[in-house]
Amino acid sequence: MIGLPDLYPNQEYVGTQFEHSNMTQLKLIQKKEVSNALKEVFSVNRPQVRQLLERFLPSALKHDLEMLLLAAQDQLRSHLGTPDRLGNWRNPVEDQNQNHPPKRIVEELFMTKSRTRCAYRDTRDASAVLRNVTDIKTIIYNETKQIKCPVFKALLDWIGEKTTIPAYE
Repeated sequence: MIGLPDLYPNQEYVGTQFEHSNMTQLKLIQKKEVSNALKEVFSVNRPQVRQLLERFLPSALKHDLEMLLLAAQDQLRSHLGTPDRLGNWRNPVEDQNQNHPPKRIVEELFMTKSRTRCAYRDTRDASAVLRNVTDIKTIIYNETKQIKCPVFKALLDWIGEKTTIPAYE
């Protein structure tokens, strides 16, 4: 089982039992909540809880899945129909400013770089861009082998380890 809530925005959780300001805190909250649910809701005993938690990956997406679109820059550029340089965002792409997340960057690109200047529609456009990614390694690594999406890579690695089917190599 995988926990993938959004790390940001996190302001709405200030002062609650779910308050977090970083990935480590959010992972601990997830683990605690799953553990408590196993014990209190499903009446699982402590040794079984520990065993089941070994099959749980608490993680989080730092931002919406649009960070994958920023990582798939060539496919995004092709979808927009522009030869222009798309932007100067942070690398890893998951590390964008929470006040200017990947989704906002992608929305701006659609309005400024798209040949049709149409608004970004996540349900249509995200799948259209990602459908053209033929090798997932191009989303995970840049040309110099730096990791573009470390949290996403860790998720894929964990799934590969648990299923013995690697997502990339």
